[in-house]
Amino acid sequence: MITTETGELDVAALRAATEEIITQAVTKRWPKKEVVLGPQCPSVTSYVCRVMVDGKVLIAKYSWLGISLVSLLRGAGGPGTRFERHNARMCAAPSC
Repeated sequence: MITTETGELDVAALRAATEEIITQAVTKRWPKKEVVLGPQCPSVTSYVCRVMVDGKVLIAKYSWLGISLVSLLRGAGGPGTRFERHNARMCAAPSC
């Protein structure tokens, strides 16, 4: 769950869910390569992190609901249940 009991976004859970989405996408894209998710990079627009694929450094970017990360954390995306539904759809999608 990426929301608290009160329906607000849980920042740590949001980060973990985003890392999981990126990890799934990268390992699906390069299934036989060694993949290491690196540290989060500073960004106000989306979740960005370094990803090493067989020693090559790449940048992964993920945006929730197409809005900036700052806006998302300030509540512009609506109630947290909306993110739960989005997360469920994204993880069920063939591209995830």
